[in-house]
Parts: sequence; structure tokens; C-alpha cells
Amino acid sequence: MKIIRFRQLKRAIRFTKSEEDFIALIPKNYNDAWDGSLADLKKNGTLKRGAVGIRDNIKSAIKKRLKTIQGNNCIYCGLHFKIVGTSQREHIADKANYPEFVFERYNIALACSYCNGFDKKGVINTINKHDYDYSKCEFNIIHPYFDNIDDHIDFLFTNTKVVIKPKIDSITKAQSIKAVNTISMFELAGSVQSLLRGSLYKAKKINSTLSNSAQRRAELITSGNHIS
Repeated sequence: MKIIRFRQLKRAIRFTKSEEDFIALIPKNYNDAWDGSLADLKKNGTLKRGAVGIRDNIKSAIKKRLKTIQGNNCIYCGLHFKIVGTSQREHIADKANYPEFVFERYNIALACSYCNGFDKKGVINTINKHDYDYSKCEFNIIHPYFDNIDDHIDFLFTNTKVVIKPKIDSITKAQSIKAVNTISMFELAGSVQSLLRGSLYKAKKINSTLSNSAQRRAELITSGNHIS
């Protein structure tokens, strides 16, 4: 079991032809596409009887396919779902502000109930610059698909904690703003998570599960060399 894992997702889920055809029938800015009854779309003939069941089957398929791609670790805090709660389908650009992206393949990942809760990300706007072409949007957090986490996040290992911190640019000496926002939004540097990661690390349950640069640091710690 990979207790802690931080990674950039290299591919998104794929929809079947029938799923794509169904999704294409739903208007882009329709606010109830994900959770609603779809009653008005059925009433005006856009969708047929049984549409809710089809929609919910697609949602279930999304979660199953994401588990195959992503594994069982939260996309934000990196902790295994058995430790931090059940996995949930997380919309990176939230459903309330961006209904046009609810079925966008690159907008959905799996997050734990802690990171995906209303007291964390909720409906906080994660887009700096919006475009109806999702790939052209500019995000203010580390995007699970578009950003390499090693470019933004660094790890500080102590005797009791594994602390996540923004990476400092070697030339400009500036912090990654995306990292600052992501760490703040999900409280990734909080004492609870830092101590939890530390205890798991100390128990030697982190086994090639951090990103490459972080794993190299973990190897140094294992050999007795401390990193400040």
C-alpha cells in the first residue's frame, strides 16, 4: 500500500462513445448537470427518461477509471484514502462557478473527504484566467494534470515531521505562488498532517512513494544525512 504519494497525473480518463454522446446533449452552462434531477431537460425533450441513471453511471465510471489512473492516494495531500477518509470525485474548477467543466476529463481527480470538504477547497475559485477552452485556463493552484509538483513543492524532513513547503526558485529566489495557494487552501503544512506524514515516514512505510526529488531526500534521511 502506498501510504504517501505525490504525483502529476499523466493522463485523464476516457469516455466511451455513448457517454460522450450523452454528455454532449447537456448544455455547457447547465448548473444541475452533475447532481440535479435533469427534469427540465427531460421535459423539453433534450434528454429521455432514464437520463439520471445514465448520468450517475457515468459518474461511477469516472471514479472507477480515476482509481486505475491515480491509485488510492488523495491528489492534494498525497495520503492514502484508508488514512484520510473515502475518495471523492473532486472538480478542480468547482461545479458551482464553472458548470461548463463538470464533465471535463482534465478537471476531475480523486481527493480525500478532508481536502475536498467545504471547510477547505469548497467553492473557492481556482482559476485566475478563464477560457471556455479548459486547456487555456490559468490556475492559481498546482493543477494535478498540468503542473509538475516537483516544480512547486519541496519537503522538509525533521525527526518528527515531514513538512511541505513552497519551492524557492534558484534564480529569482521567489516562492512558487501556486504552491503557496495550494498549501494554504488544503492546510498541507499544518501540524496534524506534518506529524502524520512524519510518523508514517519514521515507521518506514514510505517506500518510493514520494515524487522523484522528494524520494531522493527521503533516501538521504534514511542513510543518516539530515536536510535543513
